[in-house]
Amino acid sequence: MRYKTALIALFVFTNISQVQAQDAKQQRINQAIDAAERICLVGNRYKFTADVSGSVTITKLLPGGQGKVVVDGAQGKGSQFFENEDVRRNVDYDIRECMKSQWPAVLQVIDKSSQLQDRPSQNTIKIQNAVYGSRWHPNKFCTKINYMKAQCEDHTTCQFSCNNESSECKDPSRGDSSKRCIINYVCSQKPLDVIPLTFVESGAVLTMSCPN
Repeated sequence: MRYKTALIALFVFTNISQVQAQDAKQQRINQAIDAAERICLVGNRYKFTADVSGSVTITKLLPGGQGKVVVDGAQGKGSQFFENEDVRRNVDYDIRECMKSQWPAVLQVIDKSSQLQDRPSQNTIKIQNAVYGSRWHPNKFCTKINYMKAQCEDHTTCQFSCNNESSECKDPSRGDSSKRCIINYVCSQKPLDVIPLTFVESGAVLTMSCPN
């Protein structure tokens, strides 16, 4: 049950992260357009919006003259749409020419955001749980999840030795350190598929990997 809860939490977290990243890209585009509108003294006459695909919407806000022009993504990837008949009819010449001169700066942000969106996310390690077991006591375990996360989480591959010098896992009479490592991890692109690793050899090297 705890594993299922952890997997659900990871799945939700991954989706939230993707939404937040998309929101951040859109915010950068909005900021670039806001800057252009300020330079061109657009004020409350018009509102320009664009998304990562390049689609542009120009809304006319003048009292009694509300209107909207939508430019598809292919045309919005350049600045030639400012000569579009609908744009010319709905947007005043001074605003149209000024925004046209400022649009290359907006396009740079759109292009960068589009490249980030198209780039496949890396398939990285996510630690579910990690404990080192004591060799001298069958029920003695030291939780090492924070250590493992620091060492391996968000990497595509990770190797480390199965040993532990924590005093909690040493034989008080001999000072032997733990030699059993039990790791459960998932790959970010398959957050429901738990991959277990168990090593008992002294100094054994554990390898975690998430292929891209």
